[in-house]
Amino acid sequence: MDGLDLSSLLSEIGGVERWPERYLFMQLDRMSDVPRRYQNYAVIGQQFKLVRPSVDAKDELYDLLSDPGEREDLASSQPDRVERMRAAYDKWFDDVASERNFVPPRAVLGAPEQNPCVLTRQDWRGPERVHMSDSELGYWDVTISRDGKYTFEVLSPRVMETGRLFVKSGGLSMVRELSSRDRCYRIADVTLVQGDARLEAWVEEGDVKRGVTEVRVSMESSDPVGIAT
Repeated sequence: MDGLDLSSLLSEIGGVERWPERYLFMQLDRMSDVPRRYQNYAVIGQQFKLVRPSVDAKDELYDLLSDPGEREDLASSQPDRVERMRAAYDKWFDDVASERNFVPPRAVLGAPEQNPCVLTRQDWRGPERVHMSDSELGYWDVTISRDGKYTFEVLSPRVMETGRLFVKSGGLSMVRELSSRDRCYRIADVTLVQGDARLEAWVEEGDVKRGVTEVRVSMESSDPVGIAT
């Protein structure tokens, strides 16, 4: 259990005089399927915050009460506190990592609970994904929940006067010529078969290849005739 009983704080009789200090741990690692120790993490206490923006950077320590804007790094002047808070982070990281196998989740296409399913760059997989970069590429691990006809609505990263849109799912490949009329392109009546697949979508303009911004996948029919495998 990670929680604490708050009833003593709410009681008029027998309330605690001092609440034990606890840490809030935060970590965001968008560039790896498996979280890396010390990558973009923070340990936040009642007064102090320990933070490191990347694995190769140094720990920074801030007094949130006297310096809420986090302008003065106190790490060099309070090494014991830095070590103590980092040790707490190490214990937390080991604990949460031991309970997970970090298998990337799959987006489910065609499920009645979420139809359409919207796929964005935030859900990308693959070694070439670099978020916020115009040249980034990636793919989505998906599960097709039902056989049937699907519609793909693809958002290009920008308006392109010439070029081609590519969408691949399993053994199925689709190509669409682009124009400057719109950023959103629709490919309808695509037949898919139930099962796991990898979905890719990108645009090409000359020799330049760019990943799309968004793919909205809708199931239109459960008719299995003519399914692509």
